[in-house]
Amino acid sequence: MSVDEAEVRQVVLSFPTGSAGGPDGLRPQHIRDMLMCQETGAEFLSVLTDFVNLVITGRCPTDVAAFFLGGRPLHGTNVARISLEHLID
Repeated sequence: MSVDEAEVRQVVLSFPTGSAGGPDGLRPQHIRDMLMCQETGAEFLSVLTDFVNLVITGRCPTDVAAFFLGGRPLHGTNVARISLEHLID
């Protein structure tokens, strides 16, 4: 299972304005702003997509996964949305 850049972009843009951030203070708006950057947005989307695919295929190191996923595997029909919510929230 994997996601493509269009799916990741759609999920990032679907977060409501003002959505809460995680313990590190990173808000969905920060991710959206990086994605919409004219100079680096395309590269950021590519890297973010690669990272999401690393996570959802189980190839993320367990100490890293535990940081934002509580170490549990992802299941469900909308893996891209679930993954990004865990990455961003």
